[in-house]
Amino acid sequence: MLGIRTFVKINWLAALILMIVPLVFGAAAHADSFSVTNPPSSQKILPMTGDAGPEADTLRIAMARGEYEPVQIVVHAGDKPLQKVRVSVSSLSGPKGSILPKGQVAVTPLGYVTCKMPSNTWTRLLGDKGGEVPDVLLPDRPMDVQKGRRQPYYITVRTLPTDQAGDYSGTVRISATGEKTRELPLLVRVYDIVLPVKSHLRTAFGMDTGYRKLKDADPGQDMDTLLRYAKALLAHRISPCVYGASSQKFNVIPKKGEDGIWDFSGTDRFLSELVPLGLTTFYTCASAGDPTVAEHLKKRGWFDLAYVYMFDEAPMAELPRIREQYQALVRAVPGVKILQVGWSSTKPLEGLVNIWCPLLGRDDTDALRKARERGEETWWYVCNVPLIPYPNFSWVDYPGIDARITGWMSYKYRIQGLLYYAVDIWDQHPTEHPQPLTTKPSIEEYDRANYANWEPDTYKKLNYGGPRNGCGWLLYPGLGNTPIPSMRLAILRDGFEDYDLFKEVEILATGEGEAAVRARELLDFTTPFDKPIIVSRDRNWTMVDNLLMRRREAILKIAEEFRQPNNPYLKDLRDKQAKMEDKLYPLPAKK
Repeated sequence: MLGIRTFVKINWLAALILMIVPLVFGAAAHADSFSVTNPPSSQKILPMTGDAGPEADTLRIAMARGEYEPVQIVVHAGDKPLQKVRVSVSSLSGPKGSILPKGQVAVTPLGYVTCKMPSNTWTRLLGDKGGEVPDVLLPDRPMDVQKGRRQPYYITVRTLPTDQAGDYSGTVRISATGEKTRELPLLVRVYDIVLPVKSHLRTAFGMDTGYRKLKDADPGQDMDTLLRYAKALLAHRISPCVYGASSQKFNVIPKKGEDGIWDFSGTDRFLSELVPLGLTTFYTCASAGDPTVAEHLKKRGWFDLAYVYMFDEAPMAELPRIREQYQALVRAVPGVKILQVGWSSTKPLEGLVNIWCPLLGRDDTDALRKARERGEETWWYVCNVPLIPYPNFSWVDYPGIDARITGWMSYKYRIQGLLYYAVDIWDQHPTEHPQPLTTKPSIEEYDRANYANWEPDTYKKLNYGGPRNGCGWLLYPGLGNTPIPSMRLAILRDGFEDYDLFKEVEILATGEGEAAVRARELLDFTTPFDKPIIVSRDRNWTMVDNLLMRRREAILKIAEEFRQPNNPYLKDLRDKQAKMEDKLYPLPAKK
């Protein structure tokens, strides 16, 4: 028989095992219940297939002062569904007691929309079959995740120009009903370079076009709403081009009354509120070519923003009429900015047009270079073209890198502006569809369904044999007539912020010192030759998200070296991070 002491020892050991086993197997069960991965922020994660990034360990963001930058995480449900998944972030503690407060960190679950067919019959993201694509940056809310599915999230940090440069740290928490909360460290490296409020890249994105609107979702409802939408775009470094009904209803474009007196009330309110937020352009139709309007804008320092835009994608047959009207405008207001969309620099219009805006991929690069040498501006635009292999942020089912590399490509080819025709075309045009249309869900129904019932092909018109998924809208209609950004819009913003970073570093890199030479090498996207970023606008540009992120952080580092040339810590940091590149920005395995 066992002695009492031996019996107690055995039973104590058994009790201990009974306590440990549930913990061990509980942890394993927890690990199986959901996992978290960390793909690049520009990578669109499909709900059940394809790469979803490496397992999340430490989340990290590198950014300038005065910008937004997201990190992406993906919550994977295992062999059972997850209920009420929430992602939350603490404030971020930085150097010398500085803090990035919670108000500067946004959590947005990504909502999926279903493309019944891929745009133009095939995309790199979906292939030749339809499917679900992430695009809606939903307001922060609990999300249910079905068994075997994925739920992506953006965690977007905003820095102010006044924020202290340095290393910040905080914690990301992922919770779900009945599951143990996961915690991940979030590290944010804020580099000592400030992005300007007003972008170096001029933009003009059509807003409130006055047609194809859903009930209770109309930027032109009143002037306050119009400004709310405009400010949402400016938060993404995009200047609205307000045309259509609201531009006349609120006199955003100056209006001349029957008595011959101009009404500038809407113009003045619009520009007074938006210019301090970084507005880069102001659409006036032809009124900037009127001496009274031009004088009003000049007195207030707004004339440089104004441009004439009259003949959109005009055929050459229109040339005589175009010349006649442009000549009249130039005679009336010398120096007025005239935008010609659809054309590269053309001899008959030289001396009249001073903003050339051809389609990306159909531009004459030599003609545009000569135009810049004459002091004229050169822009690009996209719409339902160009198609693969060119990048085009218009399509919801194109990879995310198409949007981010637009800013990089614009910088490489010295493009100074970007135009897009509409951000809020949300419904089918009744004149294009004489048959009765099915009743659209209300905004409340869209919101309850996390926009999973959204119709991406709002045009219902074929484009080279396939639908136009995403064409004409970069915003979603939200509750209370408030816009909801798309993933494409956020990635575009990131690419435009990259453009501004490159321009700021270019300004610093004018000498012949080591840092200046290194900066110019980094800003040449054709190098290094083993992994170039952009060699041409069609087939020869990288589709690897993390190649952009590696180059971007190297440029952030060199920017800080210009700002702090005598800081020995920076060289040590550069050497350490160079050795960690594969961990920070993993590249896909070679096939």
